Amino acid sequence: MDKYDVCLVTLNFYPDIAATAKLMYDLATDLAEKGLRVAVFTQNRSYYDPDQQYPSFEYIKGCDVFRADLPRFDKNRAWQRSLIYSIFAREAEKFQCKLNARSVLVVFPPFFVAFNVLKVCLRRSRPFVLILHDLDPDPAIRRKQISRYNPLAILLKNQTRFLLKNASRIVALGRDVEQYLVKEYNVIPEKISYIPNWGRDLPESPVKTQFKGHPMDNSFLVLYAGNFGEAADLETLLRSAEEVEKIDETIHFLLVGNGRKKSVWEDYVRSKGIGNITFSDFLPEDKYQELLRRASAFVVTLRETSKGLSVPSKLYYYLSAGKPILAIVPEFSETGLVINEDGSGVVCPNGAVNMFVNNVLKMKNDPVYYKTLSENATNSFKKKYSQKKCTAKYFDLLQEIIQRKKSFVS
Repeated sequence: MDKYDVCLVTLNFYPDIAATAKLMYDLATDLAEKGLRVAVFTQNRSYYDPDQQYPSFEYIKGCDVFRADLPRFDKNRAWQRSLIYSIFAREAEKFQCKLNARSVLVVFPPFFVAFNVLKVCLRRSRPFVLILHDLDPDPAIRRKQISRYNPLAILLKNQTRFLLKNASRIVALGRDVEQYLVKEYNVIPEKISYIPNWGRDLPESPVKTQFKGHPMDNSFLVLYAGNFGEAADLETLLRSAEEVEKIDETIHFLLVGNGRKKSVWEDYVRSKGIGNITFSDFLPEDKYQELLRRASAFVVTLRETSKGLSVPSKLYYYLSAGKPILAIVPEFSETGLVINEDGSGVVCPNGAVNMFVNNVLKMKNDPVYYKTLSENATNSFKKKYSQKKCTAKYFDLLQEIIQRKKSFVS
């Protein structure tokens, strides 16, 4: 008998605080709670603080968690990040060769990891499910950061084609991603499962977050929490905040997170003398939950070049808090679809500064409008995007795959 029903391969996992780490922890532990035998393969270092190391093995809420021993590298340096991915890919392949598992779930990206694991799965006729969090290298090609004729781009594109062609099933986080896979990579729709990310239920807290005399303490607080990377349209957000400050100084913007472009945007705010924006690093889960409760509204952004390639996971955490969402995203992106379908906020096209400004002012000054959007956000989360509802779809998918493999073998 196989030892594990499923092995989840993910670069980031609990107790890291990155969005992917939280999501994969939720998925693994929920699958274990439903009775599956779960192994997790991840790294032994914190993604954001590589000086912090975790045990090589832990038993966490029904899951056996195995961690690869990685050197200390800086993920913000391209060549060191590539080494992290390469070493982890090699270790993941070796681990799969030793493991007995009925199925394998692999998060993509990073590069190389899914490719190496898939090779083992093909040799052993082991079902392989690819979870597409981003579809590299396509964003870099769209942004003209790399030519599609560059040898590295060709290599990575071919690797992605191989993954999509040979995966038993592909999990797309958005309907726009599903459409892109069909159009760009000729993936048959029956092979794709649309399963969105989710947010955690936000527990009640009797303690209201205070900012100790900071201007945001008594303000209408607009929160952006996430990565400061290439996919986010922070320029439209910062330009909008600058215009809002001229009209209403009681509206404050708090930007929480890290990323390669964070210092660029901090310099932009300083050079413009914008006084209603504060930056913060990522927060532990309990502090982040306090901030979700304290915030008045939320911002999610996505550049046009990332449409169909990625879906910001912060959207679902925002919905769990039941507050209006201001989305600076392409109209028919998954984020835009989610918000427009349920009326949980406003979708502003990229660059639409005036539209953003008018709507944040309306949210602050029109209580009926604010209440309607808030109630819609709460209902949207409960009906569609709660943790248990979404992870149950993974459970059903795995049950289908495992049963099909059993029937084929017998």
